[in-house]
Formats: sequence, C-alpha cells, structure tokens
Amino acid sequence: MLIGSVFLLPVVRMVRTAAFNRYRKFLLHPHAAFCKSLITGKQVSETARQATRMIDVAAFYVPLHFSCLDRSLALLKLLRCMDIDGELYLGVCKDQGVFEAHAWVELNGKILNDAENVRERFGPFPGPVIISGLDTH
Repeated sequence: MLIGSVFLLPVVRMVRTAAFNRYRKFLLHPHAAFCKSLITGKQVSETARQATRMIDVAAFYVPLHFSCLDRSLALLKLLRCMDIDGELYLGVCKDQGVFEAHAWVELNGKILNDAENVRERFGPFPGPVIISGLDTH
C-alpha cells in the first residue's frame, strides 16, 4: 500500500493540475492489478486508517508539495480501489481576512485524513463532493 501511495500521489497531482476531466477518467479506471494487490482481510475502518497513513507517509517522503486536495483525492482513489466508499468533502473559512479552502475524506461520517475538528474550522459544503460515475468499477 505504501508503494502504491508513493506512486499515486505524484500522479494525482500531475493529472489534477492538467485537467479535471482527465483526473475523472483516472478515478473511474479500476486499475485492477494495482487495486487487487491492496485488498486485505482487515475490517473496512482499519483498512481505511491504514490507507490514510500510507498516503501521509508517501506525502512526507516524496520530494514534492501535495495540497490537501491532492492528498484527499489520492486517498479517495486508494479507498475506492479497495471498494471502500469514502467521501470527499470541501470546506471554506475566512481567517484574519484571508479566504481558505480545505479538502478531506470521510468514511461513514468519520474524518480520515484530518483533525476531528476540521468541520468546525472549515464550514463544509452541505454534503460530499459527488464525482459522477466514481463508483463505477
């Protein structure tokens, strides 16, 4: 999973900055061989926590800057790859006159890749970001 995360983060960053439509195609493609190697017999919540840790470790060691959106989209791809239905959330806030936006992933209402109080700091949009066709395998 760590090796997959190290590969996935730069690809997500590159594709996201190129064009969202291309990224959408990347998310929709099942990448069967890559995904199959990640599936474990663990419970869904533990596998999701492990995927989150692997994205964090990969982001630390790959010598590029990854935004919260890069990391969240990579985590979402990794989860969906293992048939785990994480949800992407976007939120905004204004801190000392500066507008900020943030992205994170939740699973069954539990925040995976951020602090538990992220919803208090960044007012989330009313629901998860829906990426049309993302659940197609």
